[in-house]
Amino acid sequence: GGLIAAATLPWWTAEGDSASIRELERKSDSVIRSAPTAAERDVAEYVLQAARAYLALVRRDTAAAVRRLETLPDSLCPLCYFERLTLAQLLSARHEDQKAAKLLDGWLTELLVPSEVVWTLERARVAERLGDREKAARDYQFVADVWRHADPELQPYVTEAREGLTRVAGEPRD
Repeated sequence: GGLIAAATLPWWTAEGDSASIRELERKSDSVIRSAPTAAERDVAEYVLQAARAYLALVRRDTAAAVRRLETLPDSLCPLCYFERLTLAQLLSARHEDQKAAKLLDGWLTELLVPSEVVWTLERARVAERLGDREKAARDYQFVADVWRHADPELQPYVTEAREGLTRVAGEPRD
């Protein structure tokens, strides 16, 4: 249920689909009031708060989205990392690199899903801007290695990683 639907929030946001986000917000509010277990209510609370943050993004209110994402209780959903990635990307876009770096360094599970590679690329960008060439090189190399033979849609990320690696460490290692 709720967590699977919550994973679609970034996609709905990119599509500008506020109706689907509002429906998830409504359902989550209903679960908070009626769920028989605290765990179900906690997940619903997390999804409700995340939906409100993404609605702010649909409205292009990045300040409100950052505020909401910063107060989202990680303890309610420890494996929900799309919101942390979204927050890190927003902070990075605002050049709040110290805050973005702390967030990106603080949490990552070894799942090796596509979003983990995007997470690592964002961490490399931030590390490079902060002058941490070693961390940036390691993360750019990871992205270049993992997606070396990826589909054409992912090749721009590989190109960016290779270019970043060249900037911070010389030629990429093949």
